[in-house]
Formats: sequence, structure tokens, C-alpha cells
Amino acid sequence: MQKVYFIFFLVFIYSSHLFSQINLPVKRTANALRINNAPKIDGKLDDDCWKLATVNSGFTQSEPNPRKPANQDADVKIIY
Repeated sequence: MQKVYFIFFLVFIYSSHLFSQINLPVKRTANALRINNAPKIDGKLDDDCWKLATVNSGFTQSEPNPRKPANQDADVKIIY
């Protein structure tokens, strides 16, 4: 009888673990480029550092539809 309880316990723990992973957010990262010379802050992205920076895109909504694709595309470049 203890063996039956033990098996039931294992099945319960395993199944609750499977269902608990459904709503976890996907961990996303962004790429950044380290530069030696600061870009000129003039609103134009024609500096060489911007040409080398990686484009980060594929953003998702937080409201009103969490984790759904964004309604508008955005491309972000990060340098430091």
C-alpha cells in the first residue's frame, strides 16, 4: 500500500511540475556594442559605430496582450 502512495506522490509531483512551466516568460537578451569613441549626438545615425551595432528587434507587448507580438515594429541598437 505504501508503494501505491509513493507512486501516486511521484505522479502528482511530476505532473504539477509540467503544468507550472506553462506561463513562464521567455527570457530575452539584447546585444550591445562596446565602442571607444562616442557618437555625435545630433539625431542622425550616420556614425560608424551605429553601422556596426547589432539590431535588436522582435519585441512583445506588456499591455494589453502580454507576450504577444508588438503592434508596431521597433529596431533598437545599443552602444556603450
